[in-house]
Amino acid sequence: MRFPSRSCDLKHVIDRHLWESYLGINRAVRFHNKPIREWGSNLTANSAAGSSFPFLRLFAGLAFIAAGLLVYFNVNLGFSFALVFIVAGVAVVLIGFLGHRATAGDIALFIISLLVLAGAASSYNFATGAGHSYYVTKAQVSASHIAIDATTSFGSIALRFSNNADLAFQVVFGRTTAFPFSFPLVNQSTSFTNVTRGGVLFLNANSSTADITITMGSGYLVDFNASAGTGSVNLDSTSLGQKFGVVSISTGTGSIDARIDTSSISYLSLQGGTGSVNFNSNYLSTNGVHVPITVTTGTGSVNFNAMIPNNVGVHLSASNGFGSISRNLQGFTISQSSNGQLTASADESSAASFEVNLSVGTGSMSVDASIVSPQ
Repeated sequence: MRFPSRSCDLKHVIDRHLWESYLGINRAVRFHNKPIREWGSNLTANSAAGSSFPFLRLFAGLAFIAAGLLVYFNVNLGFSFALVFIVAGVAVVLIGFLGHRATAGDIALFIISLLVLAGAASSYNFATGAGHSYYVTKAQVSASHIAIDATTSFGSIALRFSNNADLAFQVVFGRTTAFPFSFPLVNQSTSFTNVTRGGVLFLNANSSTADITITMGSGYLVDFNASAGTGSVNLDSTSLGQKFGVVSISTGTGSIDARIDTSSISYLSLQGGTGSVNFNSNYLSTNGVHVPITVTTGTGSVNFNAMIPNNVGVHLSASNGFGSISRNLQGFTISQSSNGQLTASADESSAASFEVNLSVGTGSMSVDASIVSPQ
């Protein structure tokens, strides 16, 4: 009689127990390892969260608070750029030392806060400067010919005429508007000089940001040279008794408005870079021959409106690079009027005459001229 091998059964039993033990140990190890891994990942997340603490936002908030305190207590440090560099340097060092990674939003907020702080620290630059005025009577001026030279970078220029019998001239610099930082090229400044040489009184008025207003008395032959970088130039003379020599006005970006009624002028040039140029005259006469009149702008509009006596000859030439020309010519002979070109003339055989040249690069043009009886 044969019996099953006990060694074989025992082997299976032992293997089964060993296998169950192995599975139990493995489950236990996995059970115990899982919290360890989760704890490690939580630790890593907590560490990352700590490294992403918004230091830049904190510095920005402190900068805004400091700016508010400086304005509230009227504290003027006057070293805006130095202050910006110091605060920015401290922030960079601390962030690098702590291993912080800033977001784009934090960086933008921090930069804005630095600008605000710098502006508050140099708040004196926002204050407007006081204006200046120079008044001279006729008794103080021996010359009958006055040459005016006026220039400004960021302001306007105006020339006016007064019936005040005692006035020779008055020069007024308006209140200046400064910048939030001290840039050497555009610091606010004004200057005025006057000197008599060769029987001519030379007036020189210069400004960086202030408006310049010049008022002239009557009875002088006036030259006027005005240049504005960014700003307008205005000339207003409605007295036929006023005589002009050379009138030259130019702007970079800004308008020119000249209203001149006169019986004598030897040169007129109105040149704009970008902006409108307007010339108006209810009576425009001269004693010279081929007296040049130039009215032009690169981008903008040109409006020419003049009444010229019939004892003065006129040759008029106008061009518009990209656009048409609106015209109303009374007493002129038109020889060309097409494709942005206009040519006209009136009594060119006269002893006195004007050479009128009008042009626009890109923009509009209006020409309104009439031949009238002399006054």
